[in-house]
Amino acid sequence: MVVTSTPSTSILDSGASNHMAASKDEFSSIEESTRSPICLGVATPVKVCGEGIVDLEGGCFTNVLHVPSLSTNILSIYQITHSGFGRNVEFTLDSAVITDISTGSQLA
Repeated sequence: MVVTSTPSTSILDSGASNHMAASKDEFSSIEESTRSPICLGVATPVKVCGEGIVDLEGGCFTNVLHVPSLSTNILSIYQITHSGFGRNVEFTLDSAVITDISTGSQLA
């Protein structure tokens, strides 16, 4: 599933452990990272350059990893639903909606 939020596009990924963004410009706040490389796909290690906050129209995502080698941004279904922010992901036949449970507002 693809989520579009100007100016970038993100893929909702049920297998990803973390949110990830390719461009440093996506972040409203970012700190350099000293964490070890993470593995994608078939155990391919990629460098994590930072961690921070990415804002969307209806809210923000925290603890987003800056991974410059990505070809697209990734939103982790696990991180969305287990971050403690009370968010829900609802899938239909042709779309997905991320909702803040306490306010009812759509994040994407």
